[in-house]
Amino acid sequence: MPSSTPSSRQDPVDAAVGESRRVLGRFDIRGTLAVGLACSLSLHLLLMVLAALVLVGRGSVAGEGDRPPGEVQLAVVTQTELAALESSAALPTVPVPTFETPEPEALESIELAELDTSRSDVSLTERAIEGLGAGDLTSGSELATGGGGEGSVSFFGAEAVGRRIAYVIDMSGSMASGGKIEAAQAELGRSLTELRPPMEFFVGLYNSAGYPLQGFDGWTDASGPMTREARRAFAHRASELGGTTFPVYAFELVFALRPLPDAIFFMTDGDFSDQDQSTGRIIALNSKHKIPIHCLTLIDRSAEARMRRIAESSGGTYTHIDGLGRGRR
Repeated sequence: MPSSTPSSRQDPVDAAVGESRRVLGRFDIRGTLAVGLACSLSLHLLLMVLAALVLVGRGSVAGEGDRPPGEVQLAVVTQTELAALESSAALPTVPVPTFETPEPEALESIELAELDTSRSDVSLTERAIEGLGAGDLTSGSELATGGGGEGSVSFFGAEAVGRRIAYVIDMSGSMASGGKIEAAQAELGRSLTELRPPMEFFVGLYNSAGYPLQGFDGWTDASGPMTREARRAFAHRASELGGTTFPVYAFELVFALRPLPDAIFFMTDGDFSDQDQSTGRIIALNSKHKIPIHCLTLIDRSAEARMRRIAESSGGTYTHIDGLGRGRR
């Protein structure tokens, strides 16, 4: 019977372990090869994408007109090229003009120069009007009204300048004698014809009371139809003379007007019934406004002292009418 030895005979467990090691060895080699192949493919794919981007960017410059419409192109731009594009696309800088603000002293000099010019123009106009005389003013001369609507007008030889002219006329009983009311009627009619639109007028009448010309309670446009109507209204009132001489009542009507007048013609044929009371009241009414009051006495000089006071306090003038159509200052 033959004998068995350990070297000639293999244990089944060792055989199984050896077989497993051989199988695992084969799997390790295959996994390593698979991982290497995947890495190689990924690297080549990345290189192909980069090469395509570079070629596409260069092709967009060389063959720009050949690409189909609507196709989106990608380009690789370096930092230097991007900075150059930004600088070329920058908006141009527009210079902003600067203005110098005049010093306060310079502004005051300009204003004073303008005021001096306007005063000189008015002075020349007034001198031209004075040289023309009343006959030229009634003919509708352009100098009869200024650019601001002001005009020159006369009443019994006294001259006034302004846009709004008020007449204060004595209607007391003494005006019925010596042709005084007829002279006042004719002179008011002539004076109203000197007015030119946009000038305005107001006629205040007084005796023992004060009242406006009937139908003319406020400022009236100096148009032809209105001045003719005022002349007719005054002719109607001329037949209603009576009472004493209280001019303050008519002045209260005048100073209640708005706007206030630019000048006032004030005529009387005798002394005031209350003497200095009306004089003081008229001066007080005008103390804040200093509207020129051109005072006239008709034939009778008894009110001359009071009329002069009113004229001097207001910056107006005084004129005496001797009844023959000639006036003396």
